[in-house]
Amino acid sequence: RCKIHQFNSTAVLCLFNSTTINNQQERLSPLELNEHDTKLLLCVASGNPKPSYTWKRNGAVIQQGQESNYTITSAKKEDRGLYTCEAVVSVPALSFTRSASYTVDVKVKCKYQL
Repeated sequence: RCKIHQFNSTAVLCLFNSTTINNQQERLSPLELNEHDTKLLLCVASGNPKPSYTWKRNGAVIQQGQESNYTITSAKKEDRGLYTCEAVVSVPALSFTRSASYTVDVKVKCKYQL
């Protein structure tokens, strides 16, 4: 389902998600990964002009550009945190941002030494 946000006659942002966006940021279901798992985090948006994307982990930018999705490869405990995707549609003197966040936990196996 697509929620359309039109903020002038030339710029439109359409975010696809499983739930309705009621505010500027949406929290998605938490994800639990096992150590060494690979997981694709989805961020699907459509707009005119085409949106740009910024992925953050715990507030720090980890990916920017036209790539909408982010992949955690070979998960480790350092990958735990709040992942946020921001989709931005910009026209001169105006931009519109919507975001969605995942909380990611990574289960690490205990390593016992004798």
